[in-house]
Amino acid sequence: SYDSFSQYGQALGKEPLTDFHPPEMSYLWRIMCLIVQSPGTLLIFNQFFYWTAIAIFAYAVAIRTWAQILIVVIIGFWPPLYIISLHLWADVGMMSFLALTIACLAAHCKNNKKIWLFMATGSLFSAMSFRYNGITGVFPLLTYTAWCFSITSSTRILSTIKIFLALIFSFVVGMRILSIGVQHTQQLNVVLVWDLSAISIAENKDFFPDYINKTPGPNFMGRLH
Repeated sequence: SYDSFSQYGQALGKEPLTDFHPPEMSYLWRIMCLIVQSPGTLLIFNQFFYWTAIAIFAYAVAIRTWAQILIVVIIGFWPPLYIISLHLWADVGMMSFLALTIACLAAHCKNNKKIWLFMATGSLFSAMSFRYNGITGVFPLLTYTAWCFSITSSTRILSTIKIFLALIFSFVVGMRILSIGVQHTQQLNVVLVWDLSAISIAENKDFFPDYINKTPGPNFMGRLH
């Protein structure tokens, strides 16, 4: 997609780093391109975490090997998930890390080892730093992770709140650190233009206000379609 093409340009240093999308994908892509300069490096990265998440989930919810293999095959090749996983999108990184979070939390339910909670926390930060809208999935999962961390506390609800706030604070600080030296861009105006475009197409009428610059020329609605 155009967005991924732009981020690949940022990874190669041919375009300035911006925060239109979180810069973590560009940073990771840049590191991988030091090994092999190809967009395929991101595909390998995403596929690794995609299948790792499914394998850990299968380990957590099934005992028999045949059942684990069946779960991996069914979930891994489930068309909506598998097809999306093959795209070079930030959405795929977000999806893979949210899946890894759920797999780690399921594994923690199985054996109560805290390493799974630490892995879940790292995965949640990665999910949020791949896509801004990842926060919608991060919040409830982070709340549950904080609840699991406070399992031995006598005041569990209070401990959960404290851990949750501490994790959110560290996530925000981490995102700010990743954005140091990155060119700031406006996102809201682009979202509004998308919405105005969709409404205009649906109603077959130009709903763009006069203060928004439009490319001059005939048949604006036709070009908008």
